[in-house]
Amino acid sequence: MRNEYIVRDGRVILQETAAILPSLDIQQQFLIYHCSARASRPSLTDLRPTIAAQANAGPFLVEAVRDAPDDVTVLSAVELLAEMKRQGTFYAGNDPETMAILNLRVFAIRSEAQRMLAQSHVAYLQRDATE
Repeated sequence: MRNEYIVRDGRVILQETAAILPSLDIQQQFLIYHCSARASRPSLTDLRPTIAAQANAGPFLVEAVRDAPDDVTVLSAVELLAEMKRQGTFYAGNDPETMAILNLRVFAIRSEAQRMLAQSHVAYLQRDATE
């Protein structure tokens, strides 16, 4: 992946990024999404639907939460898992082991604001699909 397609003058270019996103593997897509959040810029939330539309993203995102080196990675992955539920591509809430991992990692987030946001996504994941 060549960064000049994604970042120009220190800014993430949404239109260009969205155009190439489908051609990248899920790990690269998550890295783009996650880096936008880490850089204290608004996350590229418009990229969520593209990433979440791929069923293979679910197991990758659960692994990303489990192995996350920081709180922002946990939050980014949980946001995408919630979008996957909205789209019907992956249901993390159906697996007790996955939910245990998510709850444990979200509970450990140091920033209260980030923790509360992540907890709201986890609560959504745990809700019955009929609600």
